[in-house]
Order: sequence, then C-alpha cells, then structure tokens
Amino acid sequence: MSTSLTIEQKVLLRTIRSILLEKPIQNRDYIDVDWNAFLDLSKNHKVMPVIFKVVSPYIPPDYQSFWKEAYENHVSKINSILLALRDVTAILKKENIHFSVMKGLCLSVLLFDDIFARHTGDIDLLFNDRHSKQAFDLLSRHGYKSYIGVDRADLCNIEQGLALQIPFPLLKGYRHHEYFEMWKQFENHYVSVEIQRYLHETIMCEDSIETFIRSNTQINIRDFQVPTMDLYHTFLCLCENADNDGSSEQPILRNMFDIAIFLKKFKTQIDWNRLSVLADHYKMGSIVHQTLSEVNDLFGEVMSHQFKTIESIQKWKWNLSIHDRIFTTPEEYERERLKQHQQKTIQKVISRIEVFKDSHKEPKLLENFSSYEINADRFDLNLKFLFELNSNKLDCYIQFENSAYEILHAYTFIFKMLNNHLSYDQNFLFHEYQISWKEKNLFLKNGNGEDISKVEVVNIDGTKVMYFSLPFSDSVIVRNLVEHNQLVFQFNLLIKPYFHVYHNFDGAFMVLSAR
Repeated sequence: MSTSLTIEQKVLLRTIRSILLEKPIQNRDYIDVDWNAFLDLSKNHKVMPVIFKVVSPYIPPDYQSFWKEAYENHVSKINSILLALRDVTAILKKENIHFSVMKGLCLSVLLFDDIFARHTGDIDLLFNDRHSKQAFDLLSRHGYKSYIGVDRADLCNIEQGLALQIPFPLLKGYRHHEYFEMWKQFENHYVSVEIQRYLHETIMCEDSIETFIRSNTQINIRDFQVPTMDLYHTFLCLCENADNDGSSEQPILRNMFDIAIFLKKFKTQIDWNRLSVLADHYKMGSIVHQTLSEVNDLFGEVMSHQFKTIESIQKWKWNLSIHDRIFTTPEEYERERLKQHQQKTIQKVISRIEVFKDSHKEPKLLENFSSYEINADRFDLNLKFLFELNSNKLDCYIQFENSAYEILHAYTFIFKMLNNHLSYDQNFLFHEYQISWKEKNLFLKNGNGEDISKVEVVNIDGTKVMYFSLPFSDSVIVRNLVEHNQLVFQFNLLIKPYFHVYHNFDGAFMVLSAR
C-alpha cells in the first residue's frame, strides 16, 4: 500500500525535511495549502511550534491570527511548565531524591536550544519504584494534588470540578508505568507531573531503571539545572517512546522528528558500538534497529554506516511502512495495529499445550483438571479448570482452589480468547466472557457486561466447581477450533472499576489443542 497524501500532508513532510536538511523554503512551496487544515495537521502531529517558526513569513494575512494565537497559547503553556519544573526540581533535590526528567523541556533544550521550539504537555519524572511513595508525599506537601476522572477531559479541566482528588498514590494499572498525574496551577495553566517507574512495558527491571536514572547529566534550563539522562539513555528512551506510541496509537511526526534531530546533532558524538551493546543489554536491539530504519525511510538517510552496527533482528515487521502508518486513515491503521498486536501476542502467549478432554470418554474428576495461577494485588489466585469439547458447545469447569467464589463481589473473573483470524472481523483482537455476582447468583456476561446465562455451581469429587457452556453459535470459538484446531486463551481478574481506574491482573496465555 502507498497512501495518497493530501496537499497539507505533503507540505508538512516537506517542511520537516527542509528543517532537517537546513534547506530554505519558499513561498511557492505553500501554494494551494489550506492553512486551517495545515494548522490542525501540525497540531495533531505535535510539530506546530517548529513549523510556525519557519512558515510564519508565508502565512496569508487572513490566517495569521489563528497561527499566532496557537503559538502564543503554546508559549503560555510552556512558561507554566517551566515554572513547575523549576519548583519540582528544587523540591526533590533538597531531599536528595534520585530522579531523572524525561524528554519535555530537557529535550527541547538538548535538540533546539529553545524551550519553545518543541511541543510538550507535561513533566515526566522517572523514579525507582521504591522512591515513588516518598516523591508523592513530598510533592503533596508542596501543593501538588493527584486526580482521577471519568475520562482524560476531566483532568484537563480540573477547575470545573469533574475530577476526584485522591490522597494517595494510585497506579493507572497494576503493571502500568506511571501513577495518576499530580497537578498544580502555575499562572494560567494546571501543569501535570507524571511519576513514572518504568519505560512503558519495555524496561521494568528495577536495576535497569536505576541505571537509566544514574546515567545522570545536568542540563541548564534558564537559571536552574535539571537532572536528565545521558545521550545514550536519552536516545534509547526516544526510540522506546516512538515504538510504544506507534504500537498503541497512530504514529505522529514529532516522535520520529525528535530522533532525526538527535541523530543530526549528536551522531558523531555517539559510540555506536557502545550503543549497540546497551540496546541489546536492555533487550531493545530490535526496537532501535526498527526505529533507525523508519527514520531513514521517512526523512532520507539520516544514518549511514553507523546504522549497521545494530545487529539485533526485528521480532516482527509491519505490513505498512512508517510513511503509510503516519498518513493512512485511522481505520486502516487500526486494522494494521490489531494484526501486529496479534502477532506479538502469539509470540508471547504459548506457554504450554493442553488437550481437550472428551466428555464421552473420560469422567469429570478433579485429577483431570489443569492448574492455573493469577497473581493479583493482594493474593495469588490458584485455580483448576477443565474444558470439554462436545458436538455443539464447549463446557467449562473452573474451581478456585484457595479462595471462595465470594471474591467475585470485589473482582470480575474474565475468560479471554484470542481471535486468530482477523480477516473475518477487524474490530477486535480478543473475545471475552465475564463472571461476577448479580444479587445472589453468579452470571456469565459478554464483553459488554450483558448477561448471557447463570453460572451453575456443581459438585465434583465433593468440591464445588463453577460450570458454564459456550455454544458453537459463538463464531469465535468455531473459527479457532474448526479452522485453527486450537483455542488461545487467558484468565484474568479485574478489580471493580473506580472512576476510570481498571486494575487488571493477567494470567498466562495457554493454547488448548483439539485433537
């Protein structure tokens, strides 16, 4: 596929390349541009500030006020972030807490020597997990408050009172890389401070995080110094961020532009053999390899011979180029993202093979059940299960070994199946069922929380076991069992939602083969 670009997309990409190559731009480059659409596109790709600085002489009079207003709003927000960063840095340094400021204004100064040249919306602070509570308490004493809301818009409009303040640090997810943001008002803006403990799901090891923090270098921002990462760990952080954001949502030009500018400015200062060793040490070799390749594809050969020292092989390959993923329609990108998610999931999920029991040949005995464990926040749930494949349905038996079924008043039990054939239905990767209490009975629900049937509690070998059946009219089971001769599944526990807090505890994926 080769995405057909709009005039504004072509001009945006051409302008970014001109900035990289330090080529002059001319008025004729912007003939027939819809300047309102161009402004919206620049904002969406978070490159409006740097674009405005180079195109401002060519903006027609009728559109100058819109662009100027957008840039002035950006400058106002950056000034508030600057005040917050000075405040936070002073507070944490005074208490000798080790931390590192990730990206943000540090990156603006590093790449452009100008805090206003790059879009940034918050302050990201990386801590070792054991210091997160201390940092939260310290910032709380200095007026920073943590909020949760029904959705992100509530947090962006705290003054409207739609968000709920919480007096304790709360992770966005059980294994999430950050806690809910802390907010404080500076001048005309509330500024978000994010307390982070991981680099998304890429780097979660405490020792590795400590190494990133200890790679410390001080960067001067106006009249104060800020601790940030050295060049090597900054570059790895940029690659990881581009890879993560481009896997979970449609890629934006800013992330790739950041890397390209970094390479243009610092590639001769980098020992690429050392970087290759570091990337492989953090198991990021494939991420760096793919990111460098995509930067070259998007902007021309930013890297040359140094690129070849990254030896790690990509673990998967997108069917769409980075150019197409950035500029294709959201619908087409989502289809491609689901396919990639499926590939990555299948690579990770296969932990062992179990064989379906035939109910006509083997009695239902607990000794025939398979064991499974879910590591939750307060306990590890040990369970046993048995699946029986019948002529028109799949019978499911599940027994909690170390907990009463009453825990499902506080948790929702989820049976999740992988959709192995996305070409049939592009709208979902997983199909799930939920079990939870409703009044005095356990009910089986679909992924939308709609009741399907009552869950029976049957007696097997003197033990109470949950039982439910899934009819083969469910197309997902038919596809996976008939066409693929297997069912890739996972059990989960989900804490009952509080505002938009959903802590999900995953068990291992397993593959059950029908043979």
